Amino acid sequence: MKRLGPQVRLESVEGRTRLRYLPGKDGQPPPPLELHPLLAAVLAFLDAGWAVDDLSAHLAERLRNPYAPIREIVGDVRHCFRAHFRHEGADGFVALGNPDHLVQLLADGTLYRTRDVVFRNDRAPFPLTVQWLVTRYCNRQCIYCYQGALPGARPRDAEITTQRVREILAEAARLGAFTFFPTGGEPLLRDDSYDLVVFALELGMTPVVLSKQFIPEDAAERLAAAGLRDITLSIDSLEPATAARMTGTRTFASGIGATVGRLVRRGIRVTAKMVLTSENAATVPATLEGLRRLEVARVEIDTYAANLGRHSDHLRPSREQMDRVSALVHQLDTEEGELRVSFDREARERKAARTDLGADSIVCHNGVTSLLFLPDGRVSRCDKYLPGHEVVVGDLRRQSVHEVWSSPAMLASLKPPRELYRGTLCEDCPDFDVCHQRGRCFYDAYLIGGTPYGPQGNCPRLGQGSLLRTC
Repeated sequence: MKRLGPQVRLESVEGRTRLRYLPGKDGQPPPPLELHPLLAAVLAFLDAGWAVDDLSAHLAERLRNPYAPIREIVGDVRHCFRAHFRHEGADGFVALGNPDHLVQLLADGTLYRTRDVVFRNDRAPFPLTVQWLVTRYCNRQCIYCYQGALPGARPRDAEITTQRVREILAEAARLGAFTFFPTGGEPLLRDDSYDLVVFALELGMTPVVLSKQFIPEDAAERLAAAGLRDITLSIDSLEPATAARMTGTRTFASGIGATVGRLVRRGIRVTAKMVLTSENAATVPATLEGLRRLEVARVEIDTYAANLGRHSDHLRPSREQMDRVSALVHQLDTEEGELRVSFDREARERKAARTDLGADSIVCHNGVTSLLFLPDGRVSRCDKYLPGHEVVVGDLRRQSVHEVWSSPAMLASLKPPRELYRGTLCEDCPDFDVCHQRGRCFYDAYLIGGTPYGPQGNCPRLGQGSLLRTC
């Protein structure tokens, strides 16, 4: 059974519960993490081996709270603090006494919510994910690009050093981060990209890699030996002419097919991500069959949408093309086979129509559960280029992960003042603070109104006339 520790200690000091980081080989530990008493109690119970459902029922009864919100709290604690449950020894790192005594003190009629207990200040206590925009350059010249990547085979903007990235990952893992998400541009364009993915695995983090790169034999072998279990490759078509036209790479179909083979032979599960456009719609059936033969585990099909990168209305698939793909995916779903295919059309349409998001929903994770840093080491709230706007809140070349995550600049960026929304539908909206709680998407707002400080796509007011009163 995995227990809490050994790099942290759960304790009560002068009646306040906290998670204390123990000194390691790297010297001074981060400051202690102050915890809500219920969060501390849940950690202690989980350390003692309680199952999530059993613990949820126990706490709901003791606190006289409904089961569902308590189950959400316990599940979120288990998820957010999962990186700290790595200890397998008999000695304990919990100094709270009987957690039931702590729960008894909390049974005062309060109805607890995960936002009050786990996501205090509307965010995780530490970054759960480290997202690194490795470079804005890409060696593909795709006809669409949501990032608007710069063409080039060299990551000329990749200024942060390998050693500093290793230090960032090590500190973030110690704080409790468990996911490493290198993105781009092309995230595997740097010479040290594979080394850093392997390093993240050695730290116990899970790398989430989405790439269009041809991965050579030696790199595939290294990734598999280090324990990489999953990777996502962007594959819009395996029909050679269509693939070449869409990526600007003549050999893309054969090169990406060979890459899939190298990875699958080494036990790495491959997910193919496909963007449905007017250009590749006719090749979807043949591409899915080719991916099945290559033993791809899953295909996720997205519908092309407007963006600030390389956008063209010509690329939007027609209703007839989407209907055909929907029918094909439905057919595959009813057949027995190892390839799983999903098409987001229905989910996207439901999401676009939904305006009743609860306050506990998260729209943008940057600064809420994820720490994003740019090719030069600066920390930003948005991985997209917003013309004329930068939402930079720190610099990991000069600051620690903890300093940036807790900085006044970061916290202020999460709750921009109403003054910045003057002239927009948000200016006098009664749900203004609720959108802060969810995490505002600056990119979505910019797409809609030409400013990062405006309504997002799920805003119910957007259906009431003009998107913006003034521009």
